[in-house]
Amino acid sequence: MHGVDTNLLFSFILGILGILVSVVIWAASTHAARVQAREARLSREALIDVETLNQIKKVYESAIAQLEDEVRRLRAEARTFEEKALALETELQHLRDRIEKNHVQESGPQGPPERDSGQ
Repeated sequence: MHGVDTNLLFSFILGILGILVSVVIWAASTHAARVQAREARLSREALIDVETLNQIKKVYESAIAQLEDEVRRLRAEARTFEEKALALETELQHLRDRIEKNHVQESGPQGPPERDSGQ
């Protein structure tokens, strides 16, 4: 019986080793599946981040272009207002000159004419 006991013990040890190998293989494949799933998730997130970044960049560039257009428009409007203000200042100076000229002509060399007090 000694041979049967050795064969049985040998078979039992091989069975245990087979189970251990199966457990290690299962653990390794489970770990590999988790790693692969995590990498796939990170890859999707990275892709989403890149797409989001590109969308943000487009919006940002569009906003900058709109602001630059608005700045150009406002500068042109400011130039127009400056030109109008200069024209109004020039006209105001002409009017002051005419008023001064009329005032000098009315007052003559002796000063302003006297007004009737109505009495």
